[in-house]
Amino acid sequence: EVYCNCPVVKNELINRKSPSTQGVAATNKLAAAMVNNESEENLGFEKFPPEKSIYLSLLRKSKLHKYDNGKWQFKKPEEGDDPCNFRKVWEHIDSFLDTTEEQALSLVELNKELIAPPFGIKEGILPILYFAVILTYKHELAVFENLNYIPTFNNEQVSRFMKRPDQFTVQRFRIEGLNESLFEAYSSAIFENSTQKSVLSISRPIAKLIGDLPEYTLNTTRGLDDREKKLR
Repeated sequence: EVYCNCPVVKNELINRKSPSTQGVAATNKLAAAMVNNESEENLGFEKFPPEKSIYLSLLRKSKLHKYDNGKWQFKKPEEGDDPCNFRKVWEHIDSFLDTTEEQALSLVELNKELIAPPFGIKEGILPILYFAVILTYKHELAVFENLNYIPTFNNEQVSRFMKRPDQFTVQRFRIEGLNESLFEAYSSAIFENSTQKSVLSISRPIAKLIGDLPEYTLNTTRGLDDREKKLR
């Protein structure tokens, strides 16, 4: 009765307050696979390493990672198809994400609420759950590390998130009203045959383009007037 909204996760490696060294290592590998191999069955894991057992009991069994619309992808729990009781937890996280539309916030602000009744989630599960949320909402949820926008996670950033999630914040962006017409204009300019339906689908390739520029291009002041510097 006290923990009526607690998800069922039958895995002793991570379903604990302080995971073992083996559990931490496996969780880190699982997080990297989530970022790099979302479209692959079993996230590309072969044989049965510890990280695959965590994947099967936490993400596959709960259907947070499932085959849908012709591909493997992360999905939020659906009513009537929630075998591990994650829907109430997800709804609570979703409500929190709505509050980030005005200001980016850290997901760790949810920790105390998710550990307490009625959820009772163990701390070892939280990082993987947060990555599942981030990847599910990747087209509307921007991630920042120390206030710097991250277009996509790389392995180093995944590792830092696992160690210091408090240094990462998220912000939700929705397309509404006048912004929708601006979005359509930018989308048409960037994509010839646009099926993109999010602000981040536009900003992500632009941010990556800028981030990959040579250091000289990013920092030089030679030959640039104030207008050109502002544009950069």
